Amino acid sequence: MNHWTCLKPGTLAAIALAGCTGAIPSPEPGITLRVLSGEPDYVSGGDARVEVAAPAGLEGRLAFRLNGRRIDPPMAAAGKRSEGVVSGLVNGRKLLEVALTDPRGRVRTDALVLTNYPVTGPMFSGPQQQPFIWITS
Repeated sequence: MNHWTCLKPGTLAAIALAGCTGAIPSPEPGITLRVLSGEPDYVSGGDARVEVAAPAGLEGRLAFRLNGRRIDPPMAAAGKRSEGVVSGLVNGRKLLEVALTDPRGRVRTDALVLTNYPVTGPMFSGPQQQPFIWITS
């Protein structure tokens, strides 16, 4: 008889669960950037409504960069999220980054690649046919 068979039922479960009482620290709250007005790959007209989820009370510590250049989009805070519009995007791919420095000096970041298209399109297909001719039989 080995030493495991002499244990009463439930003893192994108690031993296994004993190590789960707070031994693993909860992760630090992070920062999340997302586009609310559509998919990041399909921004049009030079504007994107964005949301930043971060620990409450730290919205004043958000720093934005667009292709490495500091920008200051107007943001409205509501609890653990801030929302605003990044405007003035020219056509093409742009890297939007947000950083948060917490009171302890730790920096948390997130980033998205935005692709802006003219409001007239095209976004999904090739150039518009000029002149467009419609023929029916």
